Amino acid sequence: MKRIVISTLSLAMLMFVACKKDPEKSKDLFNGPEVNMGNGKAWAWIKLDAQQKPQALGISITPSALVNLPQGGEGHAHESAFTLKLPSQKGLTPFDHVVVNWNPNGHEPLNVYGAAHFDFHYYMEPEAYVDAIPTYAQAPADFDNAPAADYFHPDYFAPPGGEPKMGRHWVDVTSPELNPQNPAPFTETFIVGSFKGKVLFYEPMITKTFVEAQNNFEKAIKVPAKFQKEGYYPTKYRIFKTGKTIDIILEGFVFRQKS
Repeated sequence: MKRIVISTLSLAMLMFVACKKDPEKSKDLFNGPEVNMGNGKAWAWIKLDAQQKPQALGISITPSALVNLPQGGEGHAHESAFTLKLPSQKGLTPFDHVVVNWNPNGHEPLNVYGAAHFDFHYYMEPEAYVDAIPTYAQAPADFDNAPAADYFHPDYFAPPGGEPKMGRHWVDVTSPELNPQNPAPFTETFIVGSFKGKVLFYEPMITKTFVEAQNNFEKAIKVPAKFQKEGYYPTKYRIFKTGKTIDIILEGFVFRQKS
Protein backbone atom coordinates (compact mmCIF):
# COMPACT_ATOMS: atom_id res chain seq x y z
CA MET A 1 0.00 0.00 0.00
CA LYS A 2 2.81 2.41 0.89
CA ARG A 3 4.48 1.87 -2.48
CA ILE A 4 1.21 2.55 -4.29
CA VAL A 5 0.68 5.79 -2.38
CA ILE A 6 4.23 6.97 -3.09
CA SER A 7 3.91 6.06 -6.77
CA THR A 8 0.60 7.89 -7.02
CA LEU A 9 2.08 11.01 -5.42
CA SER A 10 5.13 10.85 -7.69
CA LEU A 11 2.91 10.56 -10.77
CA ALA A 12 0.83 13.53 -9.65
CA MET A 13 3.97 15.65 -9.16
CA LEU A 14 5.28 14.70 -12.60
CA MET A 15 1.98 15.65 -14.19
CA PHE A 16 2.06 19.00 -12.36
CA VAL A 17 5.59 19.75 -13.59
CA ALA A 18 4.66 18.74 -17.14
CA CYS A 19 1.68 21.08 -17.11
CA LYS A 20 3.84 23.92 -15.82
CA LYS A 21 6.24 23.45 -18.72
CA ASP A 22 3.56 23.18 -21.41
CA PRO A 23 3.67 26.52 -23.30
CA GLU A 24 0.13 26.01 -24.56
CA LYS A 25 -1.09 26.17 -20.96
CA SER A 26 1.11 29.07 -19.84
CA LYS A 27 -0.89 31.74 -18.06
CA ASP A 28 1.38 34.35 -19.67
CA LEU A 29 0.75 33.23 -23.27
CA PHE A 30 -2.20 34.89 -25.02
CA ASN A 31 -3.46 33.75 -28.42
CA GLY A 32 -5.47 35.63 -31.01
CA PRO A 33 -8.20 33.86 -33.00
CA GLU A 34 -7.26 31.12 -35.47
CA VAL A 35 -7.75 31.56 -39.22
CA ASN A 36 -7.74 28.94 -41.96
CA MET A 37 -4.53 28.84 -43.99
CA GLY A 38 -3.80 26.15 -46.58
CA ASN A 39 -4.88 22.86 -45.06
CA GLY A 40 -4.15 24.12 -41.55
CA LYS A 41 -4.45 27.04 -39.16
CA ALA A 42 -2.58 30.23 -38.29
CA TRP A 43 -2.82 32.65 -35.38
CA ALA A 44 -0.90 35.47 -33.69
CA TRP A 45 0.07 35.56 -30.02
CA ILE A 46 2.02 37.38 -27.34
CA LYS A 47 3.93 36.03 -24.35
CA LEU A 48 4.49 38.19 -21.27
CA ASP A 49 7.18 37.82 -18.62
CA ALA A 50 6.67 37.71 -14.84
CA GLN A 51 6.39 41.52 -14.79
CA GLN A 52 3.73 41.39 -17.53
CA LYS A 53 6.07 42.94 -20.07
CA PRO A 54 6.37 41.61 -23.65
CA GLN A 55 8.75 38.68 -23.92
CA ALA A 56 7.84 37.45 -27.40
CA LEU A 57 5.24 38.20 -30.05
CA GLY A 58 4.70 35.95 -32.98
CA ILE A 59 2.76 33.94 -35.53
CA SER A 60 2.13 30.21 -35.24
CA ILE A 61 1.15 28.10 -38.23
CA THR A 62 0.47 24.39 -38.25
CA PRO A 63 2.65 22.42 -40.70
CA SER A 64 -0.41 21.63 -42.82
CA ALA A 65 -0.94 25.39 -43.33
CA LEU A 66 1.95 25.21 -45.83
CA VAL A 67 0.03 22.64 -47.90
CA ASN A 68 -2.51 23.57 -50.59
CA LEU A 69 -1.81 27.30 -50.50
CA PRO A 70 -3.25 29.42 -53.34
CA GLN A 71 -1.13 29.28 -56.48
CA GLY A 72 -2.49 32.23 -58.46
CA GLY A 73 -1.56 35.88 -58.43
CA GLU A 74 1.52 37.85 -59.35
CA GLY A 75 3.51 40.37 -57.37
CA HIS A 76 2.26 41.15 -53.86
CA ALA A 77 -0.76 38.84 -54.02
CA HIS A 78 -3.37 40.51 -51.83
CA GLU A 79 -5.83 37.74 -52.64
CA SER A 80 -3.50 35.38 -50.75
CA ALA A 81 -3.36 37.43 -47.55
CA PHE A 82 -4.23 36.08 -44.09
CA THR A 83 -5.03 38.70 -41.43
CA LEU A 84 -4.26 37.67 -37.84
CA LYS A 85 -5.61 39.63 -34.89
CA LEU A 86 -3.33 40.09 -31.89
CA PRO A 87 -4.76 39.62 -28.38
CA SER A 88 -5.48 42.72 -26.29
CA GLN A 89 -2.27 42.16 -24.26
CA LYS A 90 -0.33 43.54 -27.28
CA GLY A 91 -0.76 47.03 -25.82
CA LEU A 92 2.79 47.59 -24.53
CA THR A 93 4.19 46.95 -28.02
CA PRO A 94 3.70 49.19 -31.08
CA PHE A 95 2.01 46.38 -33.03
CA ASP A 96 -1.70 46.26 -33.86
CA HIS A 97 -2.17 43.19 -36.07
CA VAL A 98 -0.35 40.85 -38.45
CA VAL A 99 -0.90 40.04 -42.12
CA VAL A 100 0.71 37.01 -43.77
CA ASN A 101 1.05 37.62 -47.52
CA TRP A 102 1.74 34.50 -49.56
CA ASN A 103 3.49 35.22 -52.88
CA PRO A 104 3.54 31.95 -54.87
CA ASN A 105 5.29 33.57 -57.83
CA GLY A 106 7.45 36.03 -55.90
CA HIS A 107 7.37 39.75 -56.71
CA GLU A 108 9.47 42.52 -58.21
CA PRO A 109 12.36 42.61 -58.71
CA LEU A 110 11.84 39.03 -59.91
CA ASN A 111 15.57 38.47 -60.49
CA VAL A 112 16.00 38.93 -56.70
CA TYR A 113 12.67 38.09 -55.04
CA GLY A 114 11.11 35.78 -57.61
CA ALA A 115 11.03 32.71 -55.34
CA ALA A 116 7.80 31.67 -53.63
CA HIS A 117 7.82 33.38 -50.25
CA PHE A 118 5.89 34.85 -47.34
CA ASP A 119 5.72 38.48 -46.24
CA PHE A 120 5.06 38.43 -42.48
CA HIS A 121 3.82 42.00 -41.88
CA TYR A 122 3.65 43.15 -38.26
CA TYR A 123 1.63 46.38 -38.64
CA MET A 124 1.68 49.32 -36.21
CA GLU A 125 -1.64 50.83 -37.38
CA PRO A 126 -5.19 49.37 -37.39
CA GLU A 127 -6.50 47.16 -40.20
CA ALA A 128 -8.74 49.92 -41.59
CA TYR A 129 -5.73 52.25 -41.95
CA VAL A 130 -3.68 49.64 -43.81
CA ASP A 131 -6.58 48.52 -46.03
CA ALA A 132 -7.15 52.12 -47.12
CA ILE A 133 -3.60 52.59 -48.48
CA PRO A 134 -4.08 53.21 -52.23
CA THR A 135 -1.78 52.52 -55.15
CA TYR A 136 1.35 54.64 -55.53
CA ALA A 137 -0.11 56.38 -58.58
CA GLN A 138 -3.11 57.52 -56.52
CA ALA A 139 -1.10 59.05 -53.67
CA PRO A 140 2.61 59.44 -54.50
CA ALA A 141 3.10 62.21 -51.91
CA ASP A 142 1.89 59.93 -49.09
CA PHE A 143 4.32 57.17 -50.09
CA ASP A 144 7.20 59.61 -50.61
CA ASN A 145 6.55 61.28 -47.23
CA ALA A 146 9.27 59.31 -45.44
CA PRO A 147 10.00 59.44 -41.72
CA ALA A 148 13.22 61.22 -40.74
CA ALA A 149 16.40 59.21 -41.34
CA ASP A 150 16.95 58.54 -37.61
CA TYR A 151 13.84 56.33 -37.55
CA PHE A 152 15.64 53.78 -39.74
CA HIS A 153 18.93 51.99 -39.27
CA PRO A 154 21.57 53.58 -41.58
CA ASP A 155 21.76 50.38 -43.68
CA TYR A 156 18.15 50.81 -44.86
CA PHE A 157 16.98 52.61 -48.00
CA ALA A 158 13.67 52.76 -49.86
CA PRO A 159 13.41 51.96 -53.58
CA PRO A 160 10.95 54.17 -55.49
CA GLY A 161 7.23 53.51 -55.36
CA GLY A 162 5.11 51.56 -52.92
CA GLU A 163 2.41 48.92 -52.59
CA PRO A 164 -1.35 49.32 -51.95
CA LYS A 165 -2.53 47.95 -48.59
CA MET A 166 1.14 47.92 -47.48
CA GLY A 167 3.11 51.11 -47.98
CA ARG A 168 6.70 51.84 -48.93
CA HIS A 169 9.28 49.11 -48.33
CA TRP A 170 12.74 49.84 -46.89
CA VAL A 171 15.40 47.19 -47.49
CA ASP A 172 18.77 46.45 -45.91
CA VAL A 173 21.50 47.19 -48.47
CA THR A 174 23.80 44.66 -46.78
CA SER A 175 21.39 41.75 -47.42
CA PRO A 176 23.27 38.93 -49.21
CA GLU A 177 20.82 38.86 -52.12
CA LEU A 178 21.59 42.54 -52.82
CA ASN A 179 25.37 42.14 -52.97
CA PRO A 180 26.24 43.82 -56.31
CA GLN A 181 29.39 41.74 -56.90
CA ASN A 182 28.18 38.28 -55.85
CA PRO A 183 24.48 38.17 -54.92
CA ALA A 184 23.33 35.11 -52.98
CA PRO A 185 19.99 33.43 -53.67
CA PHE A 186 17.24 35.05 -51.59
CA THR A 187 16.25 33.04 -48.50
CA GLU A 188 15.21 35.61 -45.89
CA THR A 189 15.52 39.32 -45.22
CA PHE A 190 14.11 41.86 -42.77
CA ILE A 191 12.16 44.81 -44.18
CA VAL A 192 10.67 47.94 -42.60
CA GLY A 193 7.67 49.82 -44.02
CA SER A 194 6.38 53.38 -43.98
CA PHE A 195 3.44 55.51 -45.13
CA LYS A 196 2.46 59.16 -44.59
CA GLY A 197 5.57 59.88 -42.54
CA LYS A 198 5.02 56.93 -40.17
CA VAL A 199 7.04 53.76 -39.65
CA LEU A 200 4.24 51.32 -40.44
CA PHE A 201 5.48 47.74 -40.19
CA TYR A 202 8.27 45.27 -39.48
CA GLU A 203 8.49 42.44 -41.98
CA PRO A 204 10.47 39.22 -41.98
CA MET A 205 10.27 38.17 -45.66
CA ILE A 206 11.10 34.48 -45.98
CA THR A 207 10.96 31.89 -48.74
CA LYS A 208 8.67 28.90 -48.22
CA THR A 209 11.68 26.60 -48.65
CA PHE A 210 13.61 28.40 -45.90
CA VAL A 211 10.65 28.32 -43.52
CA GLU A 212 10.29 24.57 -44.04
CA ALA A 213 14.03 23.90 -43.59
CA GLN A 214 14.67 25.79 -40.34
CA ASN A 215 14.32 24.41 -36.81
CA ASN A 216 15.70 27.35 -34.84
CA PHE A 217 16.95 30.23 -36.99
CA GLU A 218 17.69 33.55 -35.24
CA LYS A 219 18.66 36.98 -36.59
CA ALA A 220 19.24 40.38 -35.01
CA ILE A 221 17.00 43.28 -36.03
CA LYS A 222 18.96 46.42 -36.88
CA VAL A 223 17.80 49.08 -34.43
CA PRO A 224 17.28 52.74 -35.43
CA ALA A 225 18.41 55.70 -33.34
CA LYS A 226 14.86 56.98 -32.72
CA PHE A 227 11.32 55.66 -32.35
CA GLN A 228 8.04 57.40 -33.17
CA LYS A 229 5.96 55.55 -30.59
CA GLU A 230 6.79 54.74 -26.98
CA GLY A 231 6.76 51.04 -26.19
CA TYR A 232 8.59 47.72 -26.25
CA TYR A 233 10.33 46.92 -29.54
CA PRO A 234 11.97 43.63 -30.61
CA THR A 235 15.71 43.31 -31.21
CA LYS A 236 15.68 39.94 -33.02
CA TYR A 237 13.43 37.57 -34.89
CA ARG A 238 13.34 33.79 -34.96
CA ILE A 239 11.94 30.85 -36.93
CA PHE A 240 11.24 28.04 -34.48
CA LYS A 241 9.57 24.64 -34.78
CA THR A 242 7.87 23.11 -31.75
CA GLY A 243 6.75 19.87 -33.38
CA LYS A 244 3.17 21.13 -33.44
CA THR A 245 3.74 24.54 -35.05
CA ILE A 246 6.13 26.66 -37.07
CA ASP A 247 6.59 29.99 -35.29
CA ILE A 248 7.79 33.32 -36.71
CA ILE A 249 8.72 35.23 -33.55
CA LEU A 250 9.75 38.78 -32.65
CA GLU A 251 11.61 38.79 -29.33
CA GLY A 252 14.31 40.45 -27.25
CA PHE A 253 11.94 43.32 -26.46
CA VAL A 254 13.44 46.55 -25.13
CA PHE A 255 11.52 49.62 -23.96
CA ARG A 256 12.03 52.66 -26.20
CA GLN A 257 11.06 56.25 -25.50
CA LYS A 258 9.26 58.32 -28.13
CA SER A 259 11.85 60.61 -29.68
